[in-house]
Amino acid sequence: MIHSRKLFYALQAVLLFTVFSPRIILSQDYTANPELNQGIADLKAENYEEAVASLLKARENDPSSSIAAYYLGLAYKQQQEYKEAIIHLKDAVTLRPGVKDGFLDLAELYYYTGQSEESLKQLGFAEEKNVRPAQTAFLKGLVLMRLERNKEAMEAFNKAKSLEASLVQAANYQIGVALIKEGKGEEAGTMFREVIIADPNSDMAQIANQYIEALSRRAEEERPLRLSIGASYQYDDNVILKPSDQTASGGITGEEDSVYIATLRAEYAPRFSGPLGIKAQYSLYYNDHEKFGSYDVISQTIALVPGYTTRDSMLNMLLSYNFTWVDDDEYLRAGTVSPGYTFMPWPDQMAQAALRYQKKEYLKPPFTMNEDRDAQEYAASLGWFYFFAGAKGFVNVKYEISKEDTEGKNWAYIGNKGSLNIALPLTRNAKLTVSGEAYYQQFDETNTNFLKKRKDTTYTALAMLSYEIIRKWEIQLQHVYIRDDSTIAVYDYDKNITSIGVEVKY
Repeated sequence: MIHSRKLFYALQAVLLFTVFSPRIILSQDYTANPELNQGIADLKAENYEEAVASLLKARENDPSSSIAAYYLGLAYKQQQEYKEAIIHLKDAVTLRPGVKDGFLDLAELYYYTGQSEESLKQLGFAEEKNVRPAQTAFLKGLVLMRLERNKEAMEAFNKAKSLEASLVQAANYQIGVALIKEGKGEEAGTMFREVIIADPNSDMAQIANQYIEALSRRAEEERPLRLSIGASYQYDDNVILKPSDQTASGGITGEEDSVYIATLRAEYAPRFSGPLGIKAQYSLYYNDHEKFGSYDVISQTIALVPGYTTRDSMLNMLLSYNFTWVDDDEYLRAGTVSPGYTFMPWPDQMAQAALRYQKKEYLKPPFTMNEDRDAQEYAASLGWFYFFAGAKGFVNVKYEISKEDTEGKNWAYIGNKGSLNIALPLTRNAKLTVSGEAYYQQFDETNTNFLKKRKDTTYTALAMLSYEIIRKWEIQLQHVYIRDDSTIAVYDYDKNITSIGVEVKY
């Protein structure tokens, strides 16, 4: 969501330092322990190595001094030696008289080291001792947010800003983050706008503005109804799949054609407050050939996708039905059931696993029983994504194994398919997509027409350049090369498809 993660984390570091900067709480002159005086002076001057050396001697001279323990803990803290700092700050609060400010410093160190429950325990002591109430409340909010107790965290941040005006901007910022975690984007946007108003030139305001922009995009993306309309011109140099072997092609010429294509996709996904959800989808594909009208296609698909989503994973079930016409005649009916599981094992990476069952019915009778392509297909796939450039680009690798169990002997096969897809953002509006696929099909039976076993290896390479000319209007230039290397000459072919089109999203 944030455009610059480095800026985000740098802001968090500055914020914590500002709220919890070390305080020199005592000003007495400890003439009996000159090393303590020197250590405090070095700490004030930010000479932390010298401060550690002096304060270690001060502790050696007076092991029972809670003051020496406290300042030595602060010096180690400033050097980010948190383990050592915790040891001495624990002494500072347990020796007598204890330094009550040490409870807040200990809580902060436990927060830094990921020990949230221990941090809350020390904050409880700080509240009892009334240690810097505003800062204690603010840190408590941070700890509670880490524990995903967002509502309690917001109460703590509200308390912090009510106690100290200088914390208002920082507290509002954290409340905005907590509201996002609670799924309350509109309220979060209001809080981030207050952050910007408080100090428009601050780093915090810059991050808040990025949150507002991201929330606006998310609200748009999460609209229940989304539409996409496309139109393109395509040049296909081998519409009829003329065989590469001249002896098998029978002298066929003029196999190229111009094709005009229209697409429509619609999706309705009502928003639910819980993890359950459902999407309804409809897609239409239409093409019209200039010469080969018998290859004109109309294909419609309707689908329902119920799902269950958690923070880092999603389980869904695709249920779809497709009806296809070729040359205005009914050609194919297909029903699909496909459960899938998607999860994020690491940041910027996503893995997918899916199963698929599909029932196909070809509506034109085959010229022989062995050519009957009515089938049941079974498939399993695994995929992996790596996202980069703020998730605008990605690398995707996928493998699928399938079994096509057809009525006719000549079309039953086992398939293995592997693909690589890369999306590269070139500029803010331009993106290059390249992909390659290899699909190996080993047919079960000897082909009864050609009296030999059929094996096909189909290679597909694609390159597409897309450019957003105006918001939601994208022009696309694409080239696809397909090479089918088959042991049966009539199925061996290659083709090039070049297209240019525009897609509009609503």
